[in-house]
Amino acid sequence: MGYNFPKISGTYIAAVSGGPDSMAMLDMYINHISLVCHINYHKRQGASRDEEIVINYCKERNMPYKILHVTDEVYRKYSVHTKNFEAIARNIRYDFFRECIGTAGTNRLLVGHNLDDFIENAIMQRERNSKTLFYGIKQITEHHGLTIFRPFIDIRKAVLASYCNRVGVQYGIDETNASYEILRNRVRKCVELWPDVLFGTYLRVITKYNKRNARKIALVAQAYEHWKSSNFDIKVYRTIDNDLLPYVTYQYLIDNNLGHISGNKINSVIEYLFKSEGEKLLRLEEDTYIKLI
Repeated sequence: MGYNFPKISGTYIAAVSGGPDSMAMLDMYINHISLVCHINYHKRQGASRDEEIVINYCKERNMPYKILHVTDEVYRKYSVHTKNFEAIARNIRYDFFRECIGTAGTNRLLVGHNLDDFIENAIMQRERNSKTLFYGIKQITEHHGLTIFRPFIDIRKAVLASYCNRVGVQYGIDETNASYEILRNRVRKCVELWPDVLFGTYLRVITKYNKRNARKIALVAQAYEHWKSSNFDIKVYRTIDNDLLPYVTYQYLIDNNLGHISGNKINSVIEYLFKSEGEKLLRLEEDTYIKLI
C-alpha cells in the first residue's frame, strides 16, 4: 500500500500526543522537526504510556524533545478564569507551545489533525448552530504568534494508523475515546460507522459550504483585524457591518478559547455589547463572563 502524504518544507516544532496520527506525522516529517513537544495532563490511565512512547521514539533517533507535566498547581493557575477543562487544557497547551518556539528557532507548529477530526468538528459546529463561515478545521491557522500547519487534514485517521502499523511505529490509543459521556466521542463513534459513501457525501456538503463563503471569510478577517488593531475598542466594534458582526464576534470568542459558544449565545453577546455601558457582566459559561471596560 502506498501513502500519498503531502510534502512539506522548512522547520517546525511538533505537537505529539503519542496517538497514531501524531506518531505518523512525527515519523513522516522527522527531517523537518526541530523539537518534539508532548504534554502529560495526568488525567487518564494511558497518559504515562503515551509519554513513554514519545520519549522512546525520540531517544532512539536522537531527536530533541520537551515534556510538560501538568500538575495540580498548574491546573489551579489556569482555573482562575474558567472551570471548563477543555478551555483550561487549550490555554496550557498553547502557552507551552509558545514557550517551545522560544528555544526551537521557529514559530511553526505541526499538528496531527486529520480528515476524521475535520468532519467531527464540522458536525459539532452545525449542531451548535455556530456562527462560523468555515466548518471543520483549517489546514493553516495563526494563533497568538504560532503558525499552525495540519498536513493530514485531508487524510483519514485509519490511513495514519495503517502507516504506523506497516512501518513499525508504536502508538497509544486514548482509552477515554470509548466514553460516551463526551460529546466528541459520541460523534466520533457515529462517524466511524459511516460507510465511505456517506462520509464522502457529507464531506462534499461541507466543502461546498466553505467554498461558497470564501469571499465573506476574507471580509470577516479584515473587519476582525481592524477591530483587533484598535485594541478591541467597543466604538470600532459597533461600526462593523451587521452582516459580518456575528462572525467577527465568533472569531473573538475563538481567540479567547470560547469557540464552542452557540449561535444563540453569540447573539446575546452582540446585544450586550451594543446596549451595555459596562456596569453588568454577561455570563458565557460556568465562571466565564464578558464585561465592557
